[in-house]
Amino acid sequence: MRAILLCAFVSGAALAVFQVASAAQSTRVVMYAPFGPGGLHSGYTVTAKMHGDCWTGSIASQRPDAWRCMVTNSIYDPCFSNAALSSVACPSDAFSKRVVLILLDKPIPVHDRNTGSPSPWALMLSNGARCYMATGATSEVGGMRLNYECSSKGWILGNPDKSKRPWQVFYSARPDGTHYARVSVRVAVL
Repeated sequence: MRAILLCAFVSGAALAVFQVASAAQSTRVVMYAPFGPGGLHSGYTVTAKMHGDCWTGSIASQRPDAWRCMVTNSIYDPCFSNAALSSVACPSDAFSKRVVLILLDKPIPVHDRNTGSPSPWALMLSNGARCYMATGATSEVGGMRLNYECSSKGWILGNPDKSKRPWQVFYSARPDGTHYARVSVRVAVL
């Protein structure tokens, strides 16, 4: 009886380890969604409320509800529109629920909305780096654009390799993007 219980315990522990290992093998894909039918979702915190306008689809996110917006001389990208297209929420950080709310002074130019498929505009890597799609001019290393600027002052070169599990990127801890290596993506924000 003791052998059966021991075998059951070992099998259960092995199954639990396998489940944890399997879960760790996938990149968690999150859709950033600040608005719902009733307005801003509960749990989101407005850090500032301002007036401004959006003039084109986002460069950082290819979603049709993502915009490039401006308040005085500051550009916010990406910003996500509510259903009425009367305001946008611009994340302070993709991995928090803190937003700048921009009340729009002009209608959003819906004819300039993005039509591509959603792609990640923020990535959290297995090394802890948080990386955001660069919307300005960058350099190229090894034939790959420095696409994502990271909190660690490093870069992600090119796009995530989604054929791997978990997704993989070429990451450089250096500000010039050189000396890069493959790193796993823990979280991808669309």
